[in-house]
Amino acid sequence: MSTRKSWLRLLSAWPLVAGILFFVSPVQAQDADDEEGIEEITVTGSRIARDEFSTTTPIQVLNTEAAQRLGIVSISELLQKSTAASGQQVDASHSANAGQTNASEAPPDGGVGSACINLRGLGCERTLVLINGKRLGLAGIRGAPPQPDINMIPIGMVEGVDLLTGGLSTVYGADAVAGVVNVRLKKDFEGINFTINTEIPNDTGGEIYQASLVGGVGNDSGNITFGMEYSRQERVRTGDRSYSQCLRRGTSGISQDMSGNRILNCRSDFPDNWMTTLGFDAFADGAAGELVADSGLIPSSVDGTRLIYTPGSSNISYGATGRNPGQPVTGYSLFSAIPQPVSSTLNNFPNDGRPFFLDRFRYDQRFNDQLDRQDADLWRPYERFSLVMNGHVDLDWGHQEEFYFEGYYFNRTNDVIAAREQIFPGIPGQIPLVTSTNTIIADANGAPQMFQNPMNPFSFDVNPVLTMADIPQTFDTELQQVRLVAGITGDLPFSDNWGYDVSASYDRATGFVAQPILLENNLFFATQRLGVVADTATGLPSGQVVWVPRLPAPGGFITSLPCVRFDIFNMSGAGDGITNSGTFSTLAERDYLMAPRTNRTVTELSIFS
Repeated sequence: MSTRKSWLRLLSAWPLVAGILFFVSPVQAQDADDEEGIEEITVTGSRIARDEFSTTTPIQVLNTEAAQRLGIVSISELLQKSTAASGQQVDASHSANAGQTNASEAPPDGGVGSACINLRGLGCERTLVLINGKRLGLAGIRGAPPQPDINMIPIGMVEGVDLLTGGLSTVYGADAVAGVVNVRLKKDFEGINFTINTEIPNDTGGEIYQASLVGGVGNDSGNITFGMEYSRQERVRTGDRSYSQCLRRGTSGISQDMSGNRILNCRSDFPDNWMTTLGFDAFADGAAGELVADSGLIPSSVDGTRLIYTPGSSNISYGATGRNPGQPVTGYSLFSAIPQPVSSTLNNFPNDGRPFFLDRFRYDQRFNDQLDRQDADLWRPYERFSLVMNGHVDLDWGHQEEFYFEGYYFNRTNDVIAAREQIFPGIPGQIPLVTSTNTIIADANGAPQMFQNPMNPFSFDVNPVLTMADIPQTFDTELQQVRLVAGITGDLPFSDNWGYDVSASYDRATGFVAQPILLENNLFFATQRLGVVADTATGLPSGQVVWVPRLPAPGGFITSLPCVRFDIFNMSGAGDGITNSGTFSTLAERDYLMAPRTNRTVTELSIFS
């Protein structure tokens, strides 16, 4: 007599009972002379034999061997090819930034660089992930990971994936409302299988290198199967692909020509290397005012309240009441100085001079964030390494007792680049007069004496908008996970139709992420909490600018760090917008305004069933 076991992992079942579980398997009639043993069918969650196509929610079985021939290199990519989990149901995002803003935003579910299954759009926390029918522990970076990172599972060790989109909350709880995904690993493997996969795109970047080794040894009493996999993908910048290197977004401004043809010119609606005067029109009074146009004309109020960075050139000067009457305002020009875009489609409009100068920045990457978005990741790089081992041995206690075990080690690293963050601090035109000990000097009415801010080339408040290479959004991440499973299964002594399965599992995941951040409190102090020191002999401003601690730092404490003045009007902050973005003018500015932020996330899961 020989006993043949066929393990068919299905996902529709009754709940496991805590402690020792009892199962029932129907026995089919067999001929007396049939020497084949009864076939045992294992169902995820129970051992009730059922037809996967006749259940109320049929199970979809995905074959990894066929998928690997098609060049699929991860579980998330395999699931995306499935009709039951396609489109946006697999979340492999590296940042929550959806392209609507350059500001730092919350990380995606599972952390930066993660991939999780989001069936039915109910969220990753509502889809349960199993390995060989047992719950896989959560893993992620930052926050509370809602689900394991499915890409950590080496596809070379996967026999198949069972996908059930019917809600199984009555079986597994609320985390299975959307469905269950069971990953079945290879077992009873004998021999050695070594696989190498390489994908080389025609364009720059995005190369994928993958090597997988699966081996096993066994005899009549047991088997040990092991596998290891290494996978790496190179970075693809947004600007590396023709279909993404040019941001075309927004409906305002120019969108069609005289014939109604749609125009797809490169554009971005996020301004850069410019400033507003916060509604103050410095040109309104002509030569008697704060600023004058070199053309001799008084600009419109729209033009007169916006200025652009133009290193090495200028078309405006100080007026009679300006800071340096009659002198050019070096490095700044009227907003209308942005040249007409060089494009036959943009020039083909019914009105002369179109596009209107207020729209021109959208098509000139020197004055929008097109360059910074082109440097961001289109496809993020990653490096993964996995070790997996499982085995079983017959105990020969007389009732088909078997001891089984599983061991896993997963590691993933990412170096992610997102679109750079913009800064737009308000810079006061007037700051208070202070003593050498930073005490504000008041006038006869008790109000602070206000004088010209030496750090502002204008005598009025302005609001610069800059995107700087020294303020990046980069994420260096690493995720490690260890998993151990052990158990004993067999038949009960009083009946071959009743069995038991006692097991214990332990998962521990550690996630780490480091990123540089802008210290916004320090930016506030370095630009808006300044004072000019009075000369002890004359009582007038000496030109020395210091930080005035008029407001406490967050938490009620005044920082003990010395304040570093931030010269935001230095032309190094603007860059050229074509090949490079702005940088801080000094190392001291960078050290004061930037700092590393690190997060460490540890999750553990212990189960006895």
